[in-house]
Amino acid sequence: MQHRTADHLLYQIGEHPIFSKTANEEESRMSIFHAYVDAAHFHEALGNVLRFAAKRSRLPILEEAQVRFEDGHCVLTCTNLDQWCMSTIPSVGDSFSFVFAGTRKILSACKYFSGELEFTYTIEPTETVPDPEGQISISDGKRSLKRSTERTSDFPELKEKPLDRHYPVNPKRLLERFKRVKYAVSSNDARPNQCCIEFLKDKIIAVDGYRLAMSTDPAVNVEKPFYIPPEVMAELTMFKEQDCTISVGEEWAAVESETLRVLTRTPGYDGFDVERAIPTSFSTEYPVDVDRLLDEVKYLNGFITAKTRKPIRFDGGTLSLETPGGTYLSKVGLPPVEARGFNPKYLLEGLEQFKAKKVHTVTMKMGHPHSPMILTDGKDDLAMVLPVRLKEVA
Repeated sequence: MQHRTADHLLYQIGEHPIFSKTANEEESRMSIFHAYVDAAHFHEALGNVLRFAAKRSRLPILEEAQVRFEDGHCVLTCTNLDQWCMSTIPSVGDSFSFVFAGTRKILSACKYFSGELEFTYTIEPTETVPDPEGQISISDGKRSLKRSTERTSDFPELKEKPLDRHYPVNPKRLLERFKRVKYAVSSNDARPNQCCIEFLKDKIIAVDGYRLAMSTDPAVNVEKPFYIPPEVMAELTMFKEQDCTISVGEEWAAVESETLRVLTRTPGYDGFDVERAIPTSFSTEYPVDVDRLLDEVKYLNGFITAKTRKPIRFDGGTLSLETPGGTYLSKVGLPPVEARGFNPKYLLEGLEQFKAKKVHTVTMKMGHPHSPMILTDGKDDLAMVLPVRLKEVA
């Protein structure tokens, strides 16, 4: 790519006005641009940004990637209007931009390119159409493709919003924490806050009104709560081992490194006090073997059908389930408590939060029969499950 710098200078000299041109060349308004990138870097960058392109949209341009060459960089961008993803890689050559047509097919082809990748962009603007559709040719010297391009002016323009709070994060560790709590994210679009991961002090929290999952890490401590959509959290894997920062404003937040940036809309803080929703006093507390209790809940859950959806009954000594097809019971041998019912799916996911972290023993905390069950490792993670009314339990 360094040798291409000299080639680029010669190309510019050849285009200098002092060189003679034929009559056809003078009449033509066709413009040809060249740029060069590393094939592997381009393939990875294009794959990253496409994660945030719309899968299907009434605006087909949202399914495509914009490519912009300028100042020695190639910037690839995709958006679904709620999130934007920009990936930057080094480049050599002219400054120009275009929008792919059929980006996903081009991504499939790019995995076969290697070494230096040459882009040749041809466009023929007119006075009435200064930004027409063009043509892009991509070649690594062995393989090549040629495709038409969309109008650059049709691609949405990103209007930056101020982001005034900045928090360094380890993307790999944050992703692990997200995976442990994501099960409790709500799917109720009427409550957009509960459809996101909340950052509160040194905690990340997911809550859907029936259960709550929480992970704590003193290394990330925010002074004002904010929300990040789960689809952005799930893509933290893109950042790999890079140093990463979460930047937050009133309407937008960004997760960014030196080469990769994800910008997302965020819902405003709803004032719901998660910490007050977690009980602080309990009538019963005792240690529980995660694997053993998980196995017993799985055993009973296997007899629940979509038609019955029966809760399981817990009284400390046993877990039981009654269905039209029969009665099932499992002895867990814990201290007795006043009987209450639980959704087995919620219990399973709460216990799996700790199994994923390889925690073998948690503390189970309970108060009166209608108060939540708390499962905690006493350090970083907590799971809270609301009981089902006893009259629903056989």
